[in-house]
Amino acid sequence: MERKGRKKMEGETKQIIRTTVYTFFRNYHSFTSVVVLLAFPASASILLSQPILPAFPDLFLSILSRIRLLLHAAGIPTSSEFSVAVNVKFAQIIFTYVLSLPFTITFLLLAKACVIAIVCRSSSSGLVSSSLGFYLSLLWTNLCGSFTILTANAAVFSILFIIFNIADLLLPIISPNFNLAVLTAGAVLYSLVISHVTVVCNLAVVITGVENRGGFLQLLKAFLLVRRRPAIALTLTLFGSIAVASTEALFYYRIMKPYRLIIPLVPSILFEAVFIAYLRSIVVVLDVIATCVFYNKFGSDKLPEFVEQSTATVGRNKI
Repeated sequence: MERKGRKKMEGETKQIIRTTVYTFFRNYHSFTSVVVLLAFPASASILLSQPILPAFPDLFLSILSRIRLLLHAAGIPTSSEFSVAVNVKFAQIIFTYVLSLPFTITFLLLAKACVIAIVCRSSSSGLVSSSLGFYLSLLWTNLCGSFTILTANAAVFSILFIIFNIADLLLPIISPNFNLAVLTAGAVLYSLVISHVTVVCNLAVVITGVENRGGFLQLLKAFLLVRRRPAIALTLTLFGSIAVASTEALFYYRIMKPYRLIIPLVPSILFEAVFIAYLRSIVVVLDVIATCVFYNKFGSDKLPEFVEQSTATVGRNKI
């Protein structure tokens, strides 16, 4: 039974990936317009935040010191090389998020709206005008998702605070490497929680675009839908995250290294930077298409009934 369930999950995942690629090429002209006009500015702002980082040393050091104080207050050791690397990565993520926020809540959100209009609403003409009709709902759901991610971070840090304080009490008794093991387990726990929350938030944006209603209710619906097919949803998100991370790593090694070595930015390097940003935009659009296909396959018809059943179950449990 377990092998059959695994094969069924693999088959459904492959079918979603094939449908995603087929949908992209079937509406190639519409999607490429979305990539160039809407997704590209957001991708460029995220990638350009890396070379711009040295221009704001005070801001970056301020973010880094506050993260270090937060981790120290939570009882997490900040002296090891692993902790220092985590602190720097957190600071880079926050800096990139702040710098690219105006582009992500405008261009990127409109790009997602256009993709949802094409895949879930079967709209191919007047994409921007039709997408503006539910843009405010997407913005509200996006803000709710950001608050949910912030809450998840706070919850994980609270758990880590308890774990590391217990570890400090047991450290004289247990091996000295126990602290490093707990730190690694905490990083794994953080990754699992944030990946699940990210899946729910991405799916909630699609549900909002279909129903033209935003808020925490869409996050609840997305959570209930992901709970039905968690492995498939996480696999699709993992593929998208790896692809995005690959384009960002490519930008670092092909553009950032020559820039830091003070090599003149010749036209070929500038052209390559534009191409990498365009490639990242395509990956982002494909990721949204995959989420839409997942919703069309598992949630477009059965979600309302499933939500009612889950709400009724919660009501009976309270009684």
